[in-house]
Amino acid sequence: MAPNLENSELVNWIRKSSGNAEVVLSVCNGAFFLAKAGLLDGLEATTFAGLIDQLRVAAPKTRVVTDKRFVDNGRIVTAAGLSSGIDGALHVIEKLYGKGTAQVAAVNLEYDWRPDSGFARAALADRNLDPAYDALDEYHGRVLSHEGSREKWETEFSIKTSATPAAILAKVDAALASRKDWSKQPVPASKAAASESRWRYKDDAGVTWTEVTRVEPAREPGSLRVVLSITRAG
Repeated sequence: MAPNLENSELVNWIRKSSGNAEVVLSVCNGAFFLAKAGLLDGLEATTFAGLIDQLRVAAPKTRVVTDKRFVDNGRIVTAAGLSSGIDGALHVIEKLYGKGTAQVAAVNLEYDWRPDSGFARAALADRNLDPAYDALDEYHGRVLSHEGSREKWETEFSIKTSATPAAILAKVDAALASRKDWSKQPVPASKAAASESRWRYKDDAGVTWTEVTRVEPAREPGSLRVVLSITRAG
């Protein structure tokens, strides 16, 4: 999550310093420090895509969003991870010194600043595949492809294992079955003999997703090919 989060001296310094600041900007897991200092209560915020759920737990009085690279509450600005922090910083420059100054800063950084692009890492559909990814973490799979959009995603990778495709599929199924709002769906008869499973999932916004896991022998001996895909159903 965030090292030193329990450092009361540091949190108190953030709380005190923010009182004299014209703008307070956090990047990535910095939002956890602002939340700990009580600075995000009643506000909207974001953080690194992989930490969204943890921030929701750590900041129950905050509306944590997934569809923005940064969130401006007026004086408190939170940005998601890495390059989103550059966008957040350029936004603050624009707030304080005007758009032209921010544009000059972006060009001097050789940064392709697109404030209206609408891209937000946490909004991409693969976030819904986290339970399946977690189930396969121990295999340290080699990613073969990893692409999609807000509406759909597919990740294909190769894992080194002596386990059968059915055993790996059962491992993923068990992980999905342990999560609320996931329900297993029947596999079409034409694919019943294959190592494939299908699930439906409803996210916090009430959106329904269809997930498919396929596991089969890979070309490389001692390896399996795993394909995880998810599509917005409605």
